Amino acid sequence: MARLQNSDSQKRYAGYIKRFICYLLRVHEAQQSGGDGDESDSFYSQLGQESNSDSDSGIQSSDPKDRMRDAKRLFPWSGNQKQLTQAFVTALHLDPEEAQIACLLRLLEGFIFQTTGDEPFESGLIHFLAVLGIDESTKRPRAAPDFSYMLAGVVYCTRVLAVEILLPAATRKERQLRSQERENFITIRRKYLVDGSYSPFSEMLSLLAYSKHIALNAANTPMSMWSNNRDTLYLRGQPIQLSAFQAMVAGVLQKAENYLWEELLWTPARGDRFQIPLGRIQDNVTFSQRSYSFLSHPENNLTGCWEATLSKMLQSPQGRKLYNTNNSAWKPQPVRRYLRQVERFLEYLLFLTHITGGQPARGTEVTTTRFRNGYVQDRNIYVIDGQVVFISRYHKSQAMWDKPKVIARFLPWRVGQLFAVFLAYVQPLAEYLEGERLNRTPTDYVWSGNTGPWETSRLSQIIARETQRWLGCRLTTLEYRHTAIHTWAP
Repeated sequence: MARLQNSDSQKRYAGYIKRFICYLLRVHEAQQSGGDGDESDSFYSQLGQESNSDSDSGIQSSDPKDRMRDAKRLFPWSGNQKQLTQAFVTALHLDPEEAQIACLLRLLEGFIFQTTGDEPFESGLIHFLAVLGIDESTKRPRAAPDFSYMLAGVVYCTRVLAVEILLPAATRKERQLRSQERENFITIRRKYLVDGSYSPFSEMLSLLAYSKHIALNAANTPMSMWSNNRDTLYLRGQPIQLSAFQAMVAGVLQKAENYLWEELLWTPARGDRFQIPLGRIQDNVTFSQRSYSFLSHPENNLTGCWEATLSKMLQSPQGRKLYNTNNSAWKPQPVRRYLRQVERFLEYLLFLTHITGGQPARGTEVTTTRFRNGYVQDRNIYVIDGQVVFISRYHKSQAMWDKPKVIARFLPWRVGQLFAVFLAYVQPLAEYLEGERLNRTPTDYVWSGNTGPWETSRLSQIIARETQRWLGCRLTTLEYRHTAIHTWAP
């Protein structure tokens, strides 16, 4: 088992198991207390609230004073599950973290490796899935498209936990598996972890297949519609004026250009600004040498441009604040301020790349953009026939089919200029300052931080901020995709 390619999905999937543990502890405490079951201020309730705000979306009584009454009555305990839960509760209060993890794995083992026969709801895991399938906001069962990805998360986590329980990672790292251990793993897998094994995992696989079938074949409720004169798009009831959409693109583009020249290149006068002649740029798209980009081509003369940026910095009153000429040292605070300005510009550039390059890419496709070749992966930014092109090679089914789709998105000329000028004149200086003052290693990614490329959540925050400012409504990454598809559809 390997980590998911999308770290946001990894965290979300792990959250479902956290919610199961919290729900289990709350049911256990409610049954142990024997009172009205209202444990809203208890230790376990706080655990549940920390794991996810939806952890309360369970079977609720009509009596507001007894929120856990139905859960206490319907939750199925089997074998020694109740004893394992009590042992974990004791460990939470007394034992060190290592012992708590061992108790937790034993508890999960009791729920994963269980047979249910013809009664799947005799499993606490299946009971929890039924609770998870209740939408807290609508007070109704979740539809198949909204529930299938949750099932997929629980299935993934169950597989990972089963492997860890049977073949602990610490043991696997120390030595190779013995033949007896391998045979034991295969035997237990066939008994509990395959379709048709009359186990909780088998039931989850069936539910997942069924929900995917429904999601693919059922008609979706329309979330968008046009006004009669087609100048307004209603997305989930929110009006979006096309004129405001166009003004947003123009406004952010103008702001990004001014920010690049005034804050990063210290060139406020428009007459002093220049353009990179993209039509004369040569780029070998087949050249796979490490660290190569169109900036590296000898005919383009772009490798030493950052020296001109240093010269401009020393001539500008604002730029001179970064460097102490008396002792030939960079000033920490002004350098950090400049790097924050670089990050701000990159937010504008990410937004413009996402909304002006045709049909929007998925978050991880655009945030993992490389401007030069890496050790294994080729770059994503090219210059072809005078246009900057963003090429993505990732799609959501890549892990299943092992055949990534190659999609080329040609950026508008002004956005291409932003890319070219930034990569030639600003990025080398920013990379040098990050290494000098922040001790960061060079990266091939256009958008990156201390922990690697930016996450999709960062893109969502940027889209939400700019759409709120220009459109008057906050759009998520998914909602913007719907808006873009409907806006540009014929």
